[in-house]
Amino acid sequence: STLFETQFNIDSSRISVYVYNNNIVDILSNLEINKTNILINLIDNEAIISDFLRQLYLLKNDNEDEINYDIMVMANNIVWGKYKTLEVKYLNDLRYTYTVDYYIDYDDKDVIIPFENKYYKTYSRIPSKLGFIGHDIMWYFGNALYDHCINFSECVYQMNYHTMHNNLLFEKVKVGLFRNENTNLLQYKNYNIIKKN
Repeated sequence: STLFETQFNIDSSRISVYVYNNNIVDILSNLEINKTNILINLIDNEAIISDFLRQLYLLKNDNEDEINYDIMVMANNIVWGKYKTLEVKYLNDLRYTYTVDYYIDYDDKDVIIPFENKYYKTYSRIPSKLGFIGHDIMWYFGNALYDHCINFSECVYQMNYHTMHNNLLFEKVKVGLFRNENTNLLQYKNYNIIKKN
């Protein structure tokens, strides 16, 4: 994916696939010392994932050879997010990274807090997911119509309107049909979840 190549400088010729059989021996023999090793986990089994993370954590932190591997783990958060026993210490240390199509970055206080306050004054409740998405869609297409009139679809590649839940970057699929190609890339770091893009 272009997103990963750009964000992490990935050489796609160095991608390997491994089957995890309760040990990381096959993976270990192919880890590189002076590069970020990105491991994408596709397993949907809480016990196996916990063991996988534990072994990687021990490899990274209790290495007798004093080899320091730079390891980053990626997975499907729809799967991993439902598990309650995954060690946060492991997720943090292995820089667990995942994508989501909806994320509100509360570090963007200049935008999020005023929006929530205005929403609360108007509707007497805090905005839900649909409140944020509805606002963003109207903001994006309202500005597109204002700036480019009815021909805004011809300018979709140039439009960059800041939205709260996800940056919108449309690609033309066919005449009259566009698809958002952007997503939020999130990562555990210093026991926080940070947005990487």
